[in-house]
Amino acid sequence: MEAHIECDSCYELRVKRIKEEKFLTHFKDGVASGLIDGVYKDELSDNKTNAYKQGYDFGLWLHSEIKEE
Repeated sequence: MEAHIECDSCYELRVKRIKEEKFLTHFKDGVASGLIDGVYKDELSDNKTNAYKQGYDFGLWLHSEIKEE
């Protein structure tokens, strides 16, 4: 049986896709916190780069837009 050898570009694409998925997950968690809860969850933001913070700010903005209508 042959060992699977992954090319460098394939590996780089997989790493990029994983990072994008993590960013989106953290962003969505932040949006949910800002929009639904309105509470910044420090325990969630500690390990979630800047994506959670960006999502939280966006969620707060959405919340204010909905309240104005």
